[in-house]
Amino acid sequence: MFQNAQGFVMNQPHISQTQVSQVEKQGLKILLEASLPAAAYDSSEHPRNCHPGTRMQYIDQIVNWGLEGSDPGHRIFWLKGPAGVGKSAISQSCAEMFAAEKRLAAAFFFSRPNQRDNPQCLFTSISYQWASKRKSYAEILKTTIHDDPTIVNKELHHQFHHLFVSPLQELADKGEDIAERVIIIDGLDECTDMAAQRTIVQIIAASIRNNTTPFIWLICSCLEPHLIATFKSTQISAVTHQEELTVSRAIDNEITKYLTDELARVGEEYDIPVPWPCECDIDILINLSGGRLFTSSVTTTHWVQKISCKLLLLLLRVSLRGRRNTPYPSLTPSIS
Repeated sequence: MFQNAQGFVMNQPHISQTQVSQVEKQGLKILLEASLPAAAYDSSEHPRNCHPGTRMQYIDQIVNWGLEGSDPGHRIFWLKGPAGVGKSAISQSCAEMFAAEKRLAAAFFFSRPNQRDNPQCLFTSISYQWASKRKSYAEILKTTIHDDPTIVNKELHHQFHHLFVSPLQELADKGEDIAERVIIIDGLDECTDMAAQRTIVQIIAASIRNNTTPFIWLICSCLEPHLIATFKSTQISAVTHQEELTVSRAIDNEITKYLTDELARVGEEYDIPVPWPCECDIDILINLSGGRLFTSSVTTTHWVQKISCKLLLLLLRVSLRGRRNTPYPSLTPSIS
């Protein structure tokens, strides 16, 4: 470009700055490529949140824990329970509420059927989500990852240190306060590697004990034996609050509200003559659900839209013979 050029002066050149800018962008690009954007709470693939007026006992408890710091000794909240009781819906509802209050750092929803089950993408995804909210953190990451692009491929302990512990120490040295402290990990049991599931919990608990990060963590999972054993260990149980969702007929009123509202919506959408649904049909569906709010009920309302109304009513009334002899076990697949 400047071959054989002589006797000229460059005023305020910007070449170096442009190169630095490209370096910084490359760092975040590497992080993005190692993450799973579809696992975020606001992605197009996010799970359904709780139906209005349902699961408020758990949502209120979690949101109060996250916003008010009512249990500072327990910075992990383990929401556990069998498949189909609505853990992911609760996680989604809480993520939306924390985000509205600008307290959500990140949320990651594991899902084996949707190929969101790689443990190597957990901390990179959380890091990228948080970097999109906090510019000062993003600036540190840009340089860190550019200097060592292999960070995103390192084992989980090293990832956590380079993506969170070291940058947070830099922010603390600058006196920066962190408001967005809540991180949600949903469906941990759907991560492909059981050893990785345990490692993730151990890394998080160690960061709390050693006070190397300010985060508080909502972790949701099924009651897998290896996770029960992990959370039962002394070092982890000491920093964890545990809450179990159970299959219970005590939530029949919530199932009634969900089914009534959703089937009424279906009725309007397909111009179904009223009364739709009638009270006796709702009662049958509640009995079929057997206390599994988001297994039978969500599946049922989805199923209703695919068959004729007359056929649905016929099937419902045949099933009135009793829940123990339910002729439609396909109404209860595992949905967590």
